[in-house]
Amino acid sequence: MSRSPLIYVDHGQLLSAAMKAVRRKKRLRSADVAMRMDIPLRTYEHVEAGKGGLTFERLISFGKATDSDPYGLLAALATATPPLAAWVSDNKLAFIFVSILREFAETLGEQMAEVDAMTAVTILSQATTELADKVRGRIEREQLWISEQTKSDRRHRKRR
Repeated sequence: MSRSPLIYVDHGQLLSAAMKAVRRKKRLRSADVAMRMDIPLRTYEHVEAGKGGLTFERLISFGKATDSDPYGLLAALATATPPLAAWVSDNKLAFIFVSILREFAETLGEQMAEVDAMTAVTILSQATTELADKVRGRIEREQLWISEQTKSDRRHRKRR
């Protein structure tokens, strides 16, 4: 019998790793985040160590203090993927997903209960695949442009 990683994981460790990943990506010290959150450093260290004390208000405060996506921490916990919090910290992708879900709930209301799960999986999978393809294509175009500019720069220098 397989166990769900979400049931048998140490959520404190996941939260700790996610918060550290965001803080490090933002190049902040614990003291910087504590000061921005207006809490004592020891309290922040306790929270970042995954030992409790993270309320929803503190989660939002952490997002503001680090200019990151507070919903990224929740997504990191829900998916047992701590780096996810850092990956979405700048583009606020987890917040975007939650906002779209809220709009969907406002549109359908209680009719959300009638959404067929497989239809939702199919449509959402298509959307995320298309988004991933766009990101990869943009990265490839950027890399090609940089490569072409580097070659052009070398030719220009050789002429001198």
